[in-house]
Amino acid sequence: MLTTAVSGLNANAERVGVAATNIANVSTKGYQPREVATQSLERGGVQVVSRPLNAPNVNPEAFSGTDIGQEFATLIQAESAYSANLKIIEAAENMARSLVNETV
Repeated sequence: MLTTAVSGLNANAERVGVAATNIANVSTKGYQPREVATQSLERGGVQVVSRPLNAPNVNPEAFSGTDIGQEFATLIQAESAYSANLKIIEAAENMARSLVNETV
């Protein structure tokens, strides 16, 4: 349970970092926005891959094709998912603490 929650925290931290980089480079000529893809792992958790966003015909002389609205939506989603994973960790900690208190 903790492995999955920590993995989720890391995945969402990566999402925030990629979105921030995309936003910071919105006016950078030739910048190709990136996205984060996740894949569930058999042993629990997720594998995170940052890859270029499919942007056809990227012109190195043009400004990036970053969609600011989409990047802010990604930030909001990542914040919600991060909070959910954090609550799982807090619940596991409370259960462990309760178990220790019962056995002492």
